[in-house]
Amino acid sequence: MLWPFEYHGPRDRGEVTKLLAELDDARILAGGTDLLVEMRAGVRRPAHVVDLRGVEGLDELRLAAGGSFVGARVTMNRLLEDEALPWDGLREALSSLATYQVRNRATVVGNLCNASPAADCAPPLLVLGASVRVLGRKGETSVPLESFFLGVKKNAMTRGQWALGVEIPPLSASLRTCFMKRQRIRGHDLALVNVAGAFDPERKTLRIAVGACAPTPLLFDLDEPARQARSPEQVFRAAWDRVAAKICPVSDNRCCADYRTEMTRLFVERIVSTICA
Repeated sequence: MLWPFEYHGPRDRGEVTKLLAELDDARILAGGTDLLVEMRAGVRRPAHVVDLRGVEGLDELRLAAGGSFVGARVTMNRLLEDEALPWDGLREALSSLATYQVRNRATVVGNLCNASPAADCAPPLLVLGASVRVLGRKGETSVPLESFFLGVKKNAMTRGQWALGVEIPPLSASLRTCFMKRQRIRGHDLALVNVAGAFDPERKTLRIAVGACAPTPLLFDLDEPARQARSPEQVFRAAWDRVAAKICPVSDNRCCADYRTEMTRLFVERIVSTICA
């Protein structure tokens, strides 16, 4: 059951920024699949809810070789079902997330702003070099996704700032991507572990991102192993040494830390063998 709160329906970006800067304890409502659940459970009790539904321009979706943009109101299903979506890893992540009905409401940007360590959109977007376009009273700025996550449920935005969308830089057409995830119940549970990879065979660049094994999703730049190793197995060994040294999985009521570590190792190995072959 919800308690009283004040609802705001701004009509433009400037009004959103003004409300967030001036109101105490205000929360953005886009898809609502995280916020409304947490409000009903009593986890969050905002005094103000700022709905983005009436703000024009936030449903922009542009997928192009020269750079892509996913607006704040773009739902997961809309992106997933766009035939121009070129990255298998991101497509796999979206299709594994929640249920079809939830994806009709859930937004890609909201999944990132919620800043869960297990956010499924985070690893595939991290390996693509994505940034979050943020608007505040001082104007717009672009925050690299690897710097956007500060901790569990904490992001880099300050009071008065909000996310306009996600930017993806120009990427090679030869880029190979992959995503793998382990969860207890498909569609109804957070990832126990999720891992994404991106390999460019022309430039010999490799990125691996790991979720649910630290307070924030982790990104690993592995260009050196990708260029020096002679086989995918050698790339994996070098990659795993770096990943294993940085992850810090915990044991909770869903699984133990050792299981998360082993699944991460297995996914890194499978992803490297898939995209680096």
